[in-house]
Amino acid sequence: MLQFNKFTIIGLLSGFFWAIDTILIDYNISSINLFNFTILFSLSIALLHDFFSSIWLLLYIIISKRTNVLIKSLKEKNNYIICLAAVSGGPIGMTCYMLGIYYGNSSIAATISTIYPALGCLFAYIFLKIKTRIINFIGLIIVIISTIYIGLNLESFSQLSLLGFLFSLGCATGWGLESTICSYALKNKLDYNIALLLRQSTSSIIYLIIILFFYKTEIISIINIINSYSLISIIAAIAIFGTISYLFYYKSIDSLGPIKAMGLNISYSAWAILLGSILGYGLSPLLLLISIIIITGSLITNLKTKEDAIIK
Repeated sequence: MLQFNKFTIIGLLSGFFWAIDTILIDYNISSINLFNFTILFSLSIALLHDFFSSIWLLLYIIISKRTNVLIKSLKEKNNYIICLAAVSGGPIGMTCYMLGIYYGNSSIAATISTIYPALGCLFAYIFLKIKTRIINFIGLIIVIISTIYIGLNLESFSQLSLLGFLFSLGCATGWGLESTICSYALKNKLDYNIALLLRQSTSSIIYLIIILFFYKTEIISIINIINSYSLISIIAAIAIFGTISYLFYYKSIDSLGPIKAMGLNISYSAWAILLGSILGYGLSPLLLLISIIIITGSLITNLKTKEDAIIK
């Protein structure tokens, strides 16, 4: 039967809030003239986003009176494995995504990166020995194919380069590894709130190092662009939605496992379409149908059968 409990809802909400985060960022930066600073600007926005996310998380931990748990967790060296998840999902995943766009185009990068749940499923089996029920795997494939269809533009493939493909694949690999590493860390009784704080803090620091190392001569220009559009306060506010999304995502990984959590989280593409229609982006009957299919496929990743058939 369908395991439609609170953790399933939490997993879907992780996608819902990520869609809000994505739409708000796109709304606020899409019209900015970036000249030749596209990659640097994207990395800077990612830095600000994850930095403010870590601030909101720290405040949340303090308000919820879990400071003692945080201090205790910081003393446990084994907990710092979550930093690998930060490197995989943040700097590696996002940097590869930006380079995939640069050497290919956004449609290709977005399309190829959506296979990250399938790669995450593979990594979970290899490293964590987590097996997947056939029905759950079918749901995952439905979601991935439907999401790829949304971003599919046949004309885009004429611009596909080997580097663009490889970087986009690197992005999917990084995101898939993040979920697997996170699942391993949470199994060691690391609180998911603290795991996320470590993830966002580490990600912010590495973004900063990348920017200082590769773009130090262009930093002043990008700071001027960011300040001229008051983006610091805007990203700080938007990061609240991103933080909620990540909290729900990490909680669903902790409760449902990485495979089901990814299957639910990738529903963000459907939520983005539905929410975008409210903002006037338009919604065709076909896109509505695909959105419903994606959310249905996400739920199928939590479907249980009497036989409990398993892919081995």
